[in-house]
Amino acid sequence: MQNTSIPMCYICGPYDPNSGIYMARRYDELIPNSSVFLLDKYIGHWPQLEDQENMLKAYYEFLSKIPEKKIA
Repeated sequence: MQNTSIPMCYICGPYDPNSGIYMARRYDELIPNSSVFLLDKYIGHWPQLEDQENMLKAYYEFLSKIPEKKIA
C-alpha cells in the first residue's frame, strides 16, 4: 500500500473500536499522499450501513480528485 500508484482512501467510522480513529491516524502516518475521511464521531465499524449518505459523499469526493488519464 505504501508503494502503489493506485489511488486509495480510508473512509472511517471513528467510533469503531477495531479500526476507527487510531487506524485512521496510523494510515495517515504510513501512506504517502493519504486520503482519510472521518465520518461522524458516533459512526462505527459499518459506515456503509450506519451513514450511507456521508459515506458515499466521501467516496465521491475521493473519486473527484483522481485525475483522468488520457489514452494516447
